[in-house]
Amino acid sequence: PKKTSFLQYSKHIIGKGKKAFAEAKKTDQEGIIAKEIQSTYESKRSRDWLKIKTHARQEAIICGFTEPRGSRKKFGSLIIGVYREGKLQYAGHVGSGFDERTLADVKARCEALKTDACPFAETPELHSPTSWVRPELVAEVQFQDWTPDGMLRAGVFLRLRDDVDPKSVVRTEPRATVQA
Repeated sequence: PKKTSFLQYSKHIIGKGKKAFAEAKKTDQEGIIAKEIQSTYESKRSRDWLKIKTHARQEAIICGFTEPRGSRKKFGSLIIGVYREGKLQYAGHVGSGFDERTLADVKARCEALKTDACPFAETPELHSPTSWVRPELVAEVQFQDWTPDGMLRAGVFLRLRDDVDPKSVVRTEPRATVQA
């Protein structure tokens, strides 16, 4: 297969999508593209071409951050949310996935958006000192699953998403099965 730092192109694998997905997961790839065999490429979303990710990912709005603890500098974790029925809902916190550079970058961008007002429709009960920010930054996070009460479980920060409108961020459900 042809490989760059952004993309790996492989030959078409016909009729073995589940095996290809298992291999992508095993080798820690982001996922695979599955397509209807007779379809042609279109530069828009389509049911004929599906992006199937190996790990659940979610865009989330950064709504605050907690104070750092221990050896962590800049902040402890990000307080995140998603829109549900037009209201910003608390979706948990994300404290891993940062290196020194991203900690500094995210902290600086959050500092510029600090506010005294909690941006959520309902103020969540938090157990750490928290600074609120205007809900203008979107992060992409990887996570294990959703808890029964609507929180991300084991969230890991991946990157900021300047290309995503915060008002468009809603909870998404990972696909339970892959059909080949």
